[in-house]
Amino acid sequence: MDKIKKYLKIGFIVIIVLVVIGNIIGGNNDKEKEANDASSETAQEVQPALEIKLNANEIGEYGKEITLNEGTEFPDTIFAYYVPVGKYDVTNDGKYRTQVNVYGDNIQITEEGLEEFEDGMVVLIDPGQIAEIEVLEHQFIHIDAPSEVTLVKK
Repeated sequence: MDKIKKYLKIGFIVIIVLVVIGNIIGGNNDKEKEANDASSETAQEVQPALEIKLNANEIGEYGKEITLNEGTEFPDTIFAYYVPVGKYDVTNDGKYRTQVNVYGDNIQITEEGLEEFEDGMVVLIDPGQIAEIEVLEHQFIHIDAPSEVTLVKK
């Protein structure tokens, strides 16, 4: 009986020691995880913002040619720039005041029977100035020649 009590005490002490060691090792893993999380956050902060340059005379990486009123005496072909969804600071890099249009894909017919984009927003930007726009899903940017702008995603 004394031997059984002795073995139970030793077993109990071994279990306590293992639990304490496990907590110490587990605590170090938490500290390592926190350090890794902090370095990941720093790496994410360092990544440069998406910067897109648009020139109204070039289709570029994001452009697609769209023609409204095709087959009429007033066809209107434009470059629609489908940039990633998000908010942008837009800088006018040109020499003249520019108009930046954000339109949706939906086309409506006017009372005169002509096609136009159903919804949109317009900002006027003087040379060297910055304005904010937001591009939503199924929207694109349109600028008229000779406009040149730089978009920086927020």
